[in-house]
Amino acid sequence: TLSRWLRNYLYIPVGGNRGGDTKTMRNLVVTFLLGGLWHGAGWPFIIWGALHGAACAVHFAWSKRGYALTPVLGMVATFLFVNVAWVFFRAPSVTAALDVLSAMIGLAPSAVSTNHFQPFLAEAMTMILIGSVIVWGLPNSQEIAFHRGGIPRAARAIFTGVVIATVILLNNAGTPSPFLYFNF
Repeated sequence: TLSRWLRNYLYIPVGGNRGGDTKTMRNLVVTFLLGGLWHGAGWPFIIWGALHGAACAVHFAWSKRGYALTPVLGMVATFLFVNVAWVFFRAPSVTAALDVLSAMIGLAPSAVSTNHFQPFLAEAMTMILIGSVIVWGLPNSQEIAFHRGGIPRAARAIFTGVVIATVILLNNAGTPSPFLYFNF
């Protein structure tokens, strides 16, 4: 995966976690910046990478000092952070990303919030609910890989239902967006 490639060929060669905490945090930021640049040579991708690198550095620093969020607060903080950071990944420009972020918190009545998002608010909330069921209710790929006994029948049935509902919702949610990596 890209994560392993970044770890093996960027993070470790630039020093990884050797050389002290400050260098480790620098290496995290540099690795994610380069990961953002790999996705596209534009400021939105670079900002996306920088945000993730900064988040990893903050998490590293907090962990070293013994700070920890409760599991629920950690999940909420991660979910909110990812939603904000991915706006930069999908935006065509930094200005567009800032416009979307402003609309997300209600500070700017933009074309994004009034003309595009409002008609799909119910679908968006449904997708968040379905995603929450998938993320928090079913085993992740690592759990499946290391517990080869199989997934319980009820979990498979729920997963199948969620996938079918997601496909139906995506087919009815308007014009599909093009495959993100089509140009790579």
